[in-house]
Amino acid sequence: MPRKWLHLPHQWVHPLYPYHPALPSNSLLSCAPTCDRDSLLVGGRVQAVPGYQAPTPLALVPMMPPAAGYSAAHMVYAQQKSNAARHAQQVAPAADTVNCTIYVVYLPEGKPKPVTVGDVLTGMGAVHISLGVAQLRQLALEAILPLWAKYTQSTCSFPADAQLINDVSALLPHAVKKGRSYQQLKLAFRITFRDYENMMTCMAEGNVPTMKSINAARTASSSGMADLSDEEMIFTEVASSMVPKRKYADTRAQGQPTTPPRKFGPPAEYKSPERRELRAALANTADITFSGAAQLLYQHRPGKFYPLERFKSFEECLRAAPLSIKTLGEGFSAELLVGRDMLGEIGAFKAAFPGNLRGPARVIDLVKFLGTDLCVKKAINQTAKGKNFTLMSNADALVMILKEVRNWQWASSLQLLVESFIARELGRMATEGLHMSGAPQIPTFSFVDMGIFVFDDQEKAGGVVLLETKLDLNLWCKYIGNADTRVLRNLKGVERRDAEFLSFCQHVQWVKTDGQVFVADYQGADRILTDPQILTASEFTNNFADGNVLAGWESMTAHHKCNDYCKFFGLVSPSLQRDELAQRRAAVAKAAPGSEEPAPAVEG
Repeated sequence: MPRKWLHLPHQWVHPLYPYHPALPSNSLLSCAPTCDRDSLLVGGRVQAVPGYQAPTPLALVPMMPPAAGYSAAHMVYAQQKSNAARHAQQVAPAADTVNCTIYVVYLPEGKPKPVTVGDVLTGMGAVHISLGVAQLRQLALEAILPLWAKYTQSTCSFPADAQLINDVSALLPHAVKKGRSYQQLKLAFRITFRDYENMMTCMAEGNVPTMKSINAARTASSSGMADLSDEEMIFTEVASSMVPKRKYADTRAQGQPTTPPRKFGPPAEYKSPERRELRAALANTADITFSGAAQLLYQHRPGKFYPLERFKSFEECLRAAPLSIKTLGEGFSAELLVGRDMLGEIGAFKAAFPGNLRGPARVIDLVKFLGTDLCVKKAINQTAKGKNFTLMSNADALVMILKEVRNWQWASSLQLLVESFIARELGRMATEGLHMSGAPQIPTFSFVDMGIFVFDDQEKAGGVVLLETKLDLNLWCKYIGNADTRVLRNLKGVERRDAEFLSFCQHVQWVKTDGQVFVADYQGADRILTDPQILTASEFTNNFADGNVLAGWESMTAHHKCNDYCKFFGLVSPSLQRDELAQRRAAVAKAAPGSEEPAPAVEG
């Protein structure tokens, strides 16, 4: 059969879908030479339709071989029109990853716009568009810190408050708009003008090439540019406006990874994810903790370390000289690194951070947690409870920290007083042959190791900090507060049993000191306690930390409820002993130095 052509008005239509809007909706077209009585095509010619004026044909469509079966022309056209519209409205597939270029900028004093520090710093390849803000900043820091340390000779730490401009909120719109993964996205760390001047000072002392020396090298030799690598031009003075900006291909940091263009094919068939896998993915928590490379964020800073030793008994604590920075002795030269991420929640007077201490062998012998992770506590002033805070001045911080150390010394000594009482009473019971089958189990508690660190640089706040053993926050438990001697209600099982034992310890301390002092604010992890408060009578309130509240001291006689420990060791309810102990305190005060009557003996 000879090849024939089909003439159609207005637009061309493929013979497999031969429908035109001007034709009747019930018309059928076939590719066969002859069709049934409803067809418009007979012998390869378009049959005239009553009332229809065919315009000049705009295209010629070749006849195709006969196709099996027929399709309603208007249904085929409607389906193809819908598919074409849907395809035209589809958004191009978003890029999975984006390459990022990192800069450092600072804002000069009195200027409205930031200025770039030197040339392109470094880059990150294949950054996924679903990356979180904290993770993006972490990756950027890990990329920038080695270069920062290299070109400042490790004499200038990266600013703690450096802000990452163009954060992750720019990744997804960029990828959707471009639809290509090899596009560059600019990120920048903004530092203060003071940090920039400090960096330039450190670079000058470390003989790092500056823009002046680079320009001199260019003038001296036409090949000077080839002798200088891209990395040597990083961290230079701000480029002069006379020097044109170089292209990214010329300034790209050495070794920067690149991502080849992604070839998009037809979309794969979508399958619903497994429920178990979906739940596991939703339950997965991103790890945004400090990595090894990020430890360069705050470098070890030199200073003096003052280790604190425990008293061997409560009597030794009573005979000790008043605590001051002079009584701590001569400090040891050491270096301390303080991390950025805060440990736990903000306290009333302190904020805790991760840290690392290193020093000579003598210091290692004195402190068993030296060289390992520890807890660094800074003295703070809260501006909004639980949200914001400012660091105390170094002078005020030293006063607060010394009071905290005094609390620690008294708390650990009073705990030794309780242990001595328990050992003496159990020994007496064994000697007298008393039945001890119902004796409660005695848990063992201790307090953290502690030290004071004073940085050599005292120009900024935070120059005096408290060092403690780092506890596992996953095991954290608070047993008793400092405004009430009652055990916290939310405790159950072993934790409640431990809290009852600590309540018994308060009772023993109160009795053995004639109702003058006991430990409060029991809290810690794995039976290692920290941040205790010492509660005293009102006349001694100012001699300890600010947590020494009168309500807590009065709560002993008002709210303490004797438990199994108190009953087993024969303690009397504080409410019944209040008057007796008050008389003892009055007698002791009367017999104080300067009085004529001797103090009565107090049964230990």
